Amino acid sequence: MIDYIVRKRPDGAFPGFFTQLCLDMFAIVQYWQPSLQGIERGRMFERLLHRYCEDREVRLTERAGSRTLDGERAASGFNHEQDAVIVSPSLAVHLELKHLSAPLSKNELLVFNQKGLDYLLGGSEYFRKRPLYRMLLSGHVLCPEARRFAHQWGICVIEPDWLPLPVLHYLTNCGMTARSVSNPIDEAAARQAVRIAVCPVQEQIGRFFDIVVGGDQPTSKEHESWILNIVQREWGDAYWMALDDLSGGHWLEERYDALEHELALNAV
Repeated sequence: MIDYIVRKRPDGAFPGFFTQLCLDMFAIVQYWQPSLQGIERGRMFERLLHRYCEDREVRLTERAGSRTLDGERAASGFNHEQDAVIVSPSLAVHLELKHLSAPLSKNELLVFNQKGLDYLLGGSEYFRKRPLYRMLLSGHVLCPEARRFAHQWGICVIEPDWLPLPVLHYLTNCGMTARSVSNPIDEAAARQAVRIAVCPVQEQIGRFFDIVVGGDQPTSKEHESWILNIVQREWGDAYWMALDDLSGGHWLEERYDALEHELALNAV
């Protein structure tokens, strides 16, 4: 059911495979329970993503342990390690995978963000001009500060229990009707906010430049709270319940079961 909804109409705000990736990874972080702990648990998570890309013939240019980003070196000369990089002619997606038994630490998020900037500064002109999205896959719910930081830098977060913003944007734009919410929302304004909250790092750097040099005002804490706590949390839950109504409450579990069968997740 959810596959039909996501594939029946292009969104326009995000590439189709990007939205599908968000949805599928959301199903996995929601239900996948690896049997191992520690470092090996993370390695299993990485292998799962690699298998997913191979199955869908998505071009994965960097795998876990790589020291380049789509073949580019960091400006600093540091040999940062990558978890995965997906590329197409029109964009690149830099991924960080954390399947931890505790919330993501501040330093891990800061390092991931800085790595992308370092490679962007050191890359070729073609690399710098091609939109670079960042995606954080977390097996544990983020703390509010980490979620806010990711929003400030345009990083797409995939975590349990929170409908990913690109998926939410699609659902609001494909004709679905959400259940009623206690805080009515201007849907056009919310979709615009989502496009800002998840964007290529080049766009976010441009906004920072306009704030620091051009006199634009930074996003207020109240607006950030509206995006995360009202749009994503409350509005996202309303669409989640609408999908439950259409599927008998099994839409996400069915998506995970399909992935488990296609990718043999128990054998990763």
